[in-house]
Order: sequence, then structure tokens, then C-alpha cells
Amino acid sequence: MTFPDPILTLNILSELISLGSADEPVSGAGKPRQRIYSSLIVVMLMMYQRLNRGCSQGSAVTWLRLNRSLFWPRGGGCKKVERETISPGTGAYCQARQQAPMLVFSRLQDDLFHHFEKSLPLPKRADARRVVIVDGTTLSLTHQPELVREFPPGHNQHGQNHWPTLQVVAFHDADTGLATRPCWGPMYGPDAVSEQRLGLAALEHVPADAVVLGDANFGVFFFAYGVHQSRRSGVYRLTQARAEKLLGRKPNKRMHKAVCWTLSDYERRNHPELPANAELNGWLIVCPHPQRPKEKLYLFTTLADKPKRILALYKRRWNIETDLRHLKQTANLHELTGKSKQIVEKELLAGVMTYNLVRAVMCLAAHKAGLAPRQLSFSNTLAGIRALPRLDPSDPASNQHHIDLLVSGILRARLPNRSSPRSYPRQVWGRGGSFHSRQAALRKQENS
Repeated sequence: MTFPDPILTLNILSELISLGSADEPVSGAGKPRQRIYSSLIVVMLMMYQRLNRGCSQGSAVTWLRLNRSLFWPRGGGCKKVERETISPGTGAYCQARQQAPMLVFSRLQDDLFHHFEKSLPLPKRADARRVVIVDGTTLSLTHQPELVREFPPGHNQHGQNHWPTLQVVAFHDADTGLATRPCWGPMYGPDAVSEQRLGLAALEHVPADAVVLGDANFGVFFFAYGVHQSRRSGVYRLTQARAEKLLGRKPNKRMHKAVCWTLSDYERRNHPELPANAELNGWLIVCPHPQRPKEKLYLFTTLADKPKRILALYKRRWNIETDLRHLKQTANLHELTGKSKQIVEKELLAGVMTYNLVRAVMCLAAHKAGLAPRQLSFSNTLAGIRALPRLDPSDPASNQHHIDLLVSGILRARLPNRSSPRSYPRQVWGRGGSFHSRQAALRKQENS
């Protein structure tokens, strides 16, 4: 397994941001130190670990030593590189991960997203509007004192859980699947942050002309009002109770009515920063669910479009469910292994950047075949990138041959077009059996 074309990826990252000034200068000197693990190299190695499932720090360092000529074509002014005496140990890399500024990861994530938005051949949209989807998820962290303090575990009727929990909210492009910089915070504890607040914080990194899609969790006045204040439009699903309260009566089976959404007493208590006269004008749409006719959909939107177009827009919201699945499972972000808060945050951003790189490859392959990027398989694209051999800058013909093989393999694994219902209904798997509690067995023996 090798990283896809290290030299080209390195050039892309180095063009986006000047990382040399981010390195710590040597004490008493005005220029940055010449060291192996610069901030740019650290970002590359962390992305390599995210790309290759189960890749250890030792494997990443070994990969760097084997490809040193790509990262330092002329030695880079580092004596260890010139003498080929880079240590195979992971101590220096581990320290560099901790010392790399968080600002470098944040700026790289933002610049990489905008770079892809401008340079990639984006698919043709039904209209000129860009659509982004918002949703949240949780990530499990290692049980370390610092992480338990920063991101407390949850609890239930049986007591406190063991694993610290990180709550993440992100916006994904509905066409390409590219993810903007996420926002995160504790899900439990005294400093817990709601998904709606994280969503408004992440809205800062969303294109200004985008239409926001949100499920019922984001179909609340606080979030919809914040999106409207940012001069963006939105489509949100409402619960039946919220729709009835907004309308003042029970909605009809089908309706499209102009409404004025005002601040409730509950939201006024929980969000005192909102103006007392805050209100949001829009339209309430009620219609049967396309897949489940017995179920109703309650949608609120600030777009002055026909209900059919609003419903067609909301249908695309499901795409973020598969995006989060790819981000957590396929890109191996379901459990972050960092032992400190700063390493966890850097791992998260490195994982999102790696995810966007895979999405960029899918966009390029789809454009070549005249397809939409979401018609291709994310997991198959990732597998092809992992198997791609190292490209040699001095042999463009061989490079093009390997890239053509990669693209042809990606295009062969097209996702099926489910124009008809599934042949079998969706069902939940049972939890299966479980062993008896040891304590319960001991009590039973004592009582007998």
C-alpha cells in the first residue's frame, strides 16, 4: 500500500499554504530550523496513516524513509537526509505531531476544500444553486484522563460509560461529497455543546451561496434563524408537533402555506442572545413521504419554490448519511487513537483531508465518463488508491498507464441505480444472545 503519488500531493499542499513559517525557529536565530519532520511532512504522514487502515507510526516513518527522494529531491538542506541516516524510530515523529501548530491543519483543510471546489470539474446541477447538507455524528476516543476531562463519557441507568465521546458536525456538498472543516465539542458533561451550535459554528466555512439541508434535529428556530442571518437559504424537516405549533392547528394532508416562525418561550430561555422579536418568514410544506405514503413530511423552507422542487432538494439529504459512514468506517475515523486533545483534533482534520482527496479522485474519474461523482463507489476508489504504485516523475508514460488503470477500475464499480423499491424491506438485525452475568450466577449459588 502506498500513498497516491506523494510528490504531487506534497506539491498541492505546499502550494496552498506556506508552512515553512509555521515551524518553530531555532532559539537565537531568525530562520526556521532545518528538520526532517516539518509541519508539511507531519500532515502528509498523518494522512498516510488515515488512508491506510491500521497503519502504525513506525510504518509511516518507514514509508517516509523509502520515499525520501520525493520529499527532499536535493536533500532539503538536512544533513540526515543527505547522509541517508534518518532514524527508523518514531520518537521524532511523535514529538513533531505534538508540536505541529493546529493552525496549519485548519488552514490546510479550508484551502484544500476551496482548491478542489475551484479546480475540479464539478457536475452539472439542475439549477445554479449549490446545496450543502448538515448532520452530526459521534466518535469514540481512547480512555485517557485528559480526554475524559475534555470529552466526558455518557451515562445511562447502569452508570457511566467508559469511552470519551466527541461530537462532530460537518457540512457536505450534495453533488461531490466534499466536506468543509467540521466543528466539534463534548457531547456530555457540564460543557456539552449541542449539534445546532456546532452547526452554526461550522457554517462559517460553507460557501456563501449554498442552500442548507437539515433533518428534524436541525429543524429548530435557533439554527434556521442563524442560517438566515448568514444570508443563506435552507430547507429543514420539522417534527409533527413543531409543525402544528408553527401553523397553530393540525396541518392538512397536503399544503403549501406561508408562515411566520417566531421565537418560543423555551428557545427564549435557552438562547437569550436571540432578539426578543426574532422571526423567520418562510413556507410550510406538508406532503406524504415518497417511500412511505402513510408517513407525512413536514418541511420548512425560506426558498420561494414549488413544493415538488423543495421535496426533490430534500431527497438529497440522505447523501450525508453515506458520507459520514465513509468518513468513519471506510476512512477509519470511527475511533481516534490519540491520547491528548490536540492530537485527536489533528487526527480528525487529517482524516477529513484524506476523505476529500478520495472524493477529488472520484470527481475526476466521473468527469471522464460523464457521470455524477456519487454514482461511483467510495470504497472501491479508496482501494484503488491504496493499490496505486508510486509514480515516477521521470516516466510520464508509465504514470499515465497506472492512472488509466486506476480510473478504469473506479468506473467499473458503478453503484446500482435503485429506481425501483428494494426486493427485501429494510430491517434491524437482532442483538443476539448474551452470557449470564457472573455476579448474578454467584448470587444464585449463594441463595441456593
